[in-house]
Amino acid sequence: MRSHKPVKLASSILIAISLALSFSCKPRGLSPSPAPIAASSAAPETAVPTDAELIFSEGNLFPAYGADVLEKYDEIVLEFPKGNPYDESGEHPLAAKLLLPKGWTVTNGMFEGIGYYPIEEFVSYCIAARPGNDVMSVFNENGECVGAVGLVATTSEYPGIDQAFASVSSGNGSFRFFDESESKKVNSGANGEAYTGLAHYTQKLAVPDERLNLSLPVFIAYDSEFFVGLVTEFADGAVTDEQLTEIAESVRFARLSK
Repeated sequence: MRSHKPVKLASSILIAISLALSFSCKPRGLSPSPAPIAASSAAPETAVPTDAELIFSEGNLFPAYGADVLEKYDEIVLEFPKGNPYDESGEHPLAAKLLLPKGWTVTNGMFEGIGYYPIEEFVSYCIAARPGNDVMSVFNENGECVGAVGLVATTSEYPGIDQAFASVSSGNGSFRFFDESESKKVNSGANGEAYTGLAHYTQKLAVPDERLNLSLPVFIAYDSEFFVGLVTEFADGAVTDEQLTEIAESVRFARLSK
């Protein structure tokens, strides 16, 4: 039976990630946002190697999607070789399998530049920039950065989407906050919970009493067997509400055997 070191929930959350779009974000009264960056030269990590095997828990298998779904989505596998760092029984590699829109890819590492944000100040609040490993960036079929994804690890319990997207602020008037009352619980695997919501970003502008505000679609899919969650943030306009729900509901964690 797995044992875990008792740590405070706030410090037990480990987030590594990267995701979303800036060209569709055009705040009122401001110039259009810079175009999103192109994909990096790293090979897209869209599947586990052929010598790897995903071992799903009984009753928590990845859904067998029909042709109608697979016309719109690709099945993507993300590897987390270090698994849950709080697991005292040892290092057990994990993988997360999920749906992403057709032609989208995921690469290791934080996106460069401002990615999908309209201003540089927001980049430091991206979930990808929080402490942790396994930083990944999401690119659409055109090679544009449209999201960030990473792992949340805890000792024993679901951290809550508000914890995953904890409020942060800086002295220059920019900050991020999450309103848990806006989150929505969606279907998930037998071992988990999944929620969608919005992460809000705001930046004080040079004009008195004016701010740049941005709200980005996010989700967390948590697995209560491995005590890990997939935390994802998309660019403004990158996915519809329906797509956000379908992607969040598709996430399943598995042991990664090589």
